[in-house]
Amino acid sequence: MRLYGPLGLVGRVLSIPAVQVVKVYPGLRELTRFNLAAQRRQLQQIGVRRAHRHGIGSEFESLRDYVPDDEIRHIDWKATARKGHLVTRQYELERSQNILMMLDVGRTMWGELEGRAKIDYAIQAALLLAHVASFFDDRVGLLAFSNRIYTFLPPRRGRQQSYAVLEALHNLYADLEEPDYRTAFHFLEERWPRRSLLICFTDLWDPVSARSLIATLAAQQPRHLPVAVTLLNTSWVRAREQPPETAEAIFQKVAALETLQQRDQALRLLAQKGVLVVDSSAEKLSVELVNRYLEIKERMLL
Repeated sequence: MRLYGPLGLVGRVLSIPAVQVVKVYPGLRELTRFNLAAQRRQLQQIGVRRAHRHGIGSEFESLRDYVPDDEIRHIDWKATARKGHLVTRQYELERSQNILMMLDVGRTMWGELEGRAKIDYAIQAALLLAHVASFFDDRVGLLAFSNRIYTFLPPRRGRQQSYAVLEALHNLYADLEEPDYRTAFHFLEERWPRRSLLICFTDLWDPVSARSLIATLAAQQPRHLPVAVTLLNTSWVRAREQPPETAEAIFQKVAALETLQQRDQALRLLAQKGVLVVDSSAEKLSVELVNRYLEIKERMLL
C-alpha cells in the first residue's frame, strides 16, 4: 500500500499480509441496465429488440395489433375484418433450447481494445447472454479453451446456471497460446451431442487462425447451429478512413486496409458456409449478440 501526505509530496510504502483470497468479478453494469430496462419495458432504448416470451413459435398464444416488422403470413384476416385494422397472430417462443457458449481465451483474444482487454468484452457479452437466455428458460452452457480446455459447464437452465457461468468466467484471462478449435469441438462432441446454438467468441486476427476457425465451425452443421462472435477494432476503421499526413500514418493506413480486407474475406466465407456472424465494435457487442439470439429464436432457426 502506498500512502501519501496531504500535499502529495511525501509518501511511504506499507506491506500488509494478505489474509484471504478476494474474487474479482466482471462488471455487471450491462446486466443491471438490461434488468431495469426490462422492468420499465424500455429495452429498445438500450438497443435491444423486443425481448418478451412471445414470438414465432409453434403454438398459438394471442392476437395483437400489426406492427410494420411483422410477417404478412401471420396476419389473422378474420380478426382483421372484424376489427377494421390489421391484426397479427402471436405464438409462444420455443423454450428449453440449448445455448452453448464457446470462449476462445487464446492469443486471438489477447490484447486490448479501447483501453480494455478484448477478453473482458467477450466475458461481459457472455454473461448478459446467459442472463437473457435464462429469462427465456433456455439451457445455457460454457466451454472455455485455448490450446487446452479450461472449463466446461454442460447446458442447464435456471438462474443458478447464470451464477455458475459467472463463477466460471470471473478468473479467466487470455493467454498467448494458439487456440485449438478442433480439440475444443471434439471435446464438446464427446460430452454434449445434443443440437445446440454454438456461440464461439473469438477474433479473426490472422489468416491462419481464421482458416482453422472457418473449417471447424462450418463442420458443426447440421448437428448444431454455429455462430461466430468477433470484435471489430474501430481504430483500424479510423486509420483506413483518415487521410494520412505522415509516414507513420501511411503505414498505419496500409496495415489497416490489409487487415480489414482479410477480415472481411473471412467473414464472407463464414456466411457462405452457413455460419451466422456477429461482428461488432467492443461497446456494442453485448447488445448485438442478444439481438441476434432473439432473432434466432423468433425465426425458429434452432
